[in-house]
Formats: sequence, C-alpha cells, structure tokens
Amino acid sequence: MRVLRKNALSVLLIIGVMFAMFPMAAYGDSLDTSMEPGSAESATITAPETQYDAVLNGATLRLRGLVPPSTYWNLGASNYNASLVQVTNAGNLYTNYFFYSNSSARIYVDYNVSVSGGNSGMIIGCYDRVTGATVATFTVSDITTSAFKCGSMYFYNLNTSHTYAIYFRATASYVSVHGSATVKH
Repeated sequence: MRVLRKNALSVLLIIGVMFAMFPMAAYGDSLDTSMEPGSAESATITAPETQYDAVLNGATLRLRGLVPPSTYWNLGASNYNASLVQVTNAGNLYTNYFFYSNSSARIYVDYNVSVSGGNSGMIIGCYDRVTGATVATFTVSDITTSAFKCGSMYFYNLNTSHTYAIYFRATASYVSVHGSATVKH
C-alpha cells in the first residue's frame, strides 16, 4: 500500500511538473492567432521607422534607425548633427530625419570618423524617399584606428521637390565606424 501511494504521488508530481513546463492561456476571452507564423498579418510586421531620444549619463542622444525616417528636419533653419556609433556593414544606418535639398539641388555632409578593430571605409548614401531608391553614394576610404579622418562631400543634381534621407554603412566586416557627421545646405 505504501508503494502504491508513493507511485501515485510520483505520478501526480510528474503531471504537475509537465503542466508547469508548458505555458497555458488562461483567463482570456480568445486567443489572437492573427500573428501566427505564415499568417498574412505576420508578414507585414516592420521595424519601427525611427528610434527616439535616449538619456545616457544625463546627455540626450539622438538615435537612428535601420529604415528610412518619417520625420522632417529643416536644414534651412539649422544643420543636423549625427553622432555615429557602431556603424557596421550589417545594414544602412539612417539619420533620424529626412531633408529637402537646397535651391542648388545639393545636400552637404561633413564627417569626422575613425574605426574600431581594423581598417575600413564608410559609405555615405543619399536615399530618395519618393522613388524609394538610393540615388548616390560616396565612399570614405582608408579609415584607420590611428587617427580620425575628416572631410566634406555633397550630393548634387537632386530633385528639389523630393525628400532625402542620409545613411552610413561601413565597408569592412568585423569593424565599426564611429565619429560624427553634419548634414547641411
């Protein structure tokens, strides 16, 4: 009899552990199955278009996203300053804002960059939000860990009625570019 109670207790304990291991939906009206893999809605999920301010040690940082931005910045009123942190070759790192070109159909970019972990280049791209395509790129070459590389460039012959986002991407694997950039008219 004692063995039977011990076995029954063991079986109940095993059943209890099995239920604890598997998550269960409880106290809900219905389960939302619209986000199941393969459903139409799960295929339309996208990353957030912009990221937001973050505060680190009392300083406000403007973060950037991996998709073109949806917020406008007026370069005629003030330049846009970007802090470049861990720019890799994994994807385009866009500014948090889009811009119109100046009346001469140009957008200027000043840069001051270095790399961590080796040598690399950095691509500065100009993405047309109306056509959904990159219209021009500029490559900053031979960026090293020994010193910052500074320079200026501009995108020209832009359509003055279109809006543009600027992006940055390292050219080498396993390194990251860091520094700053200023987008201006």
